[in-house]
Amino acid sequence: MNARSLILLLAMLCFPVTSIAQNKKSLNIQRTEQAPKIDGILDDAIWQNSEIATGFVSNRPEIGKSALSETRARSKNDLR
Repeated sequence: MNARSLILLLAMLCFPVTSIAQNKKSLNIQRTEQAPKIDGILDDAIWQNSEIATGFVSNRPEIGKSALSETRARSKNDLR
């Protein structure tokens, strides 16, 4: 098998995975002067106005299926 055939075969095998990855989401991460406290408890005032990331999907055992449990994440950027 020559290199061109091998590359074509690999591209065809990867197509289903890349077609699932096309549904991209975005999250607006705000900058803050105060460093957030990273302790798993979201009672700091800094977390109250941050956007919540939801809608995560599983990667194993099947790619793209809804996650078994709901996951919520928040993010801030303190430029440190």
